[in-house]
Amino acid sequence: MTIGIVNLNFNVERIYRIPAFMPGGVYRPEQAFVQAGGKGVNAARVLKMIGEKAELTGCIGGPTGDWIRRDLEGMALRPFLMS
Repeated sequence: MTIGIVNLNFNVERIYRIPAFMPGGVYRPEQAFVQAGGKGVNAARVLKMIGEKAELTGCIGGPTGDWIRRDLEGMALRPFLMS
Protein backbone atom coordinates (compact mmCIF):
# COMPACT_ATOMS: atom_id res chain seq x y z
CA MET A 1 0.00 0.00 0.00
CA THR A 2 1.24 3.48 -0.85
CA ILE A 3 0.32 6.45 1.33
CA GLY A 4 -0.33 9.68 -0.59
CA ILE A 5 0.81 12.93 1.00
CA VAL A 6 -0.14 16.38 -0.31
CA ASN A 7 2.56 18.83 0.72
CA LEU A 8 1.79 22.52 0.24
CA ASN A 9 4.91 23.88 1.95
CA PHE A 10 8.05 22.46 0.37
CA ASN A 11 11.17 24.20 1.61
CA VAL A 12 14.92 23.90 2.03
CA GLU A 13 15.97 23.07 5.59
CA ARG A 14 19.36 24.02 6.94
CA ILE A 15 20.45 21.97 9.94
CA TYR A 16 23.48 22.91 12.05
CA ARG A 17 25.07 20.57 14.61
CA ILE A 18 26.45 22.41 17.62
CA PRO A 19 28.41 20.44 20.23
CA ALA A 20 27.74 20.80 23.96
CA PHE A 21 25.23 23.65 23.90
CA MET A 22 25.20 25.73 27.10
CA PRO A 23 23.40 29.07 27.54
CA GLY A 24 25.61 32.14 27.20
CA GLY A 25 28.36 30.45 25.18
CA VAL A 26 29.78 31.17 21.74
CA TYR A 27 29.00 28.43 19.25
CA ARG A 28 30.25 27.41 15.86
CA PRO A 29 28.60 24.53 14.07
CA GLU A 30 30.60 21.35 13.60
CA GLN A 31 28.51 20.27 10.61
CA ALA A 32 25.87 21.80 8.37
CA PHE A 33 23.28 19.87 6.37
CA VAL A 34 20.89 21.06 3.68
CA GLN A 35 17.89 18.94 2.74
CA ALA A 36 14.40 19.20 1.29
CA GLY A 37 11.80 19.75 3.98
CA GLY A 38 8.25 20.65 4.88
CA LYS A 39 5.67 18.79 6.95
CA GLY A 40 4.79 16.37 4.17
CA VAL A 41 8.44 15.64 3.37
CA ASN A 42 9.17 14.95 7.03
CA ALA A 43 6.13 12.67 7.29
CA ALA A 44 7.25 10.76 4.17
CA ARG A 45 10.76 10.45 5.59
CA VAL A 46 9.40 8.90 8.81
CA LEU A 47 7.10 6.54 6.90
CA LYS A 48 10.08 5.37 4.86
CA MET A 49 12.04 4.73 8.08
CA ILE A 50 9.32 2.41 9.36
CA GLY A 51 9.07 0.55 6.06
CA GLU A 52 5.96 2.14 4.52
CA LYS A 53 5.67 3.52 0.99
CA ALA A 54 4.74 7.18 0.62
CA GLU A 55 4.28 9.38 -2.43
CA LEU A 56 4.54 13.18 -2.21
CA THR A 57 2.39 15.48 -4.28
CA GLY A 58 2.63 19.24 -4.52
CA CYS A 59 3.70 22.22 -6.60
CA ILE A 60 7.23 23.54 -6.87
CA GLY A 61 9.02 25.77 -9.35
CA GLY A 62 12.21 27.51 -10.30
CA PRO A 63 15.78 26.54 -9.46
CA THR A 64 14.90 25.82 -5.82
CA GLY A 65 12.09 23.52 -6.93
CA ASP A 66 14.49 21.67 -9.22
CA TRP A 67 16.91 21.22 -6.31
CA ILE A 68 14.09 19.94 -4.04
CA ARG A 69 12.99 17.44 -6.71
CA ARG A 70 16.56 16.07 -7.08
CA ASP A 71 17.02 15.86 -3.30
CA LEU A 72 13.75 13.95 -2.85
CA GLU A 73 14.59 11.55 -5.66
CA GLY A 74 18.03 11.02 -4.05
CA MET A 75 16.29 10.03 -0.81
CA ALA A 76 13.98 7.69 -2.80
CA LEU A 77 10.82 9.42 -1.50
CA ARG A 78 8.90 9.04 -4.80
CA PRO A 79 7.89 12.65 -5.49
CA PHE A 80 5.09 13.47 -7.91
CA LEU A 81 5.56 17.21 -8.24
CA MET A 82 3.98 19.73 -10.57
CA SER A 83 6.25 22.54 -11.70
